[in-house]
Amino acid sequence: MSQTIWCQWSDIDLPTGFTLLHDEADLLDKSKLEQVNVYVPKYMGGAKSLAYISEMPNLKVVQVLTAGYDDVLPLIPSGVQLANARGLHDLSTAELTLTLALASKAKIQNLIYAQKENTWLRDVRHSIIDAKIAIVGYGSVGQEIAKVFRPFTDHIVGYTRSGSNGTNKIDNLNLELAEYDIVILITPLTDETKGFFDLKKMKSMKPGALLINMARGPVVVTGDLIEALESGWISAAVDVTDPEPLPQGHPLWNAPNLLISPHVGGNSTAFPGRAKKMIAAQMNRLALGEPITNVVKDA
Repeated sequence: MSQTIWCQWSDIDLPTGFTLLHDEADLLDKSKLEQVNVYVPKYMGGAKSLAYISEMPNLKVVQVLTAGYDDVLPLIPSGVQLANARGLHDLSTAELTLTLALASKAKIQNLIYAQKENTWLRDVRHSIIDAKIAIVGYGSVGQEIAKVFRPFTDHIVGYTRSGSNGTNKIDNLNLELAEYDIVILITPLTDETKGFFDLKKMKSMKPGALLINMARGPVVVTGDLIEALESGWISAAVDVTDPEPLPQGHPLWNAPNLLISPHVGGNSTAFPGRAKKMIAAQMNRLALGEPITNVVKDA
């Protein structure tokens, strides 16, 4: 089976008969759009990369490089498969989650400021050892997050809609939030989860607890988060915001007790190599006539 694939990298190990088109600048020659059968939109390429989908008449498969696909799904034509990258970013997202937790609890920002001021700032460092942690959304990423926190604490509880496989039900979260020192959000963005974590939930958290949003920005109500932070009730760390990118002058930038990373959970030095292997594996399945994995919309 011969296929033409567009991807941002030129060094993908493709099966015999596959043709690779690529442009790291994401400026695909429009004269070649009709040749594309498999399209891998540039990672974090945004609307510009996704706009090509409607101009590919022979497209059969869209393989995104993210686990989330809510922004892509409405653009997929009938007859075209959509596959996500479930599993690709699990470990790197877990790594950043742990980084944000450690930095937030230890108030690393204060130490950086003190260093710039040549101040020998000694204070009791807050630890995550033996912390009680809730992970809201316990799919593959949530489970990987639990693994990286496990050396520090055994008090980790996953929350899912069903409450199956040893997890607690999300419906019970409000009643149990006060038990946790750290609450980590890693749910997909759906109609049900949009605005899910509001001021009521924040005020139900233990005073001084840490909220970490690794899900999607709109899962947390931004105005409520600012209010909770300004009240001093909780601290927070977010890799995602609403709106995103966060515009200059937005009040979230200057909210107290907050650490912001600009949606880089999956964008690490480990990403390109892992992504290339995943793409090559998917193309090998196509070449062998086997179903590709992680299909979230059938043709």
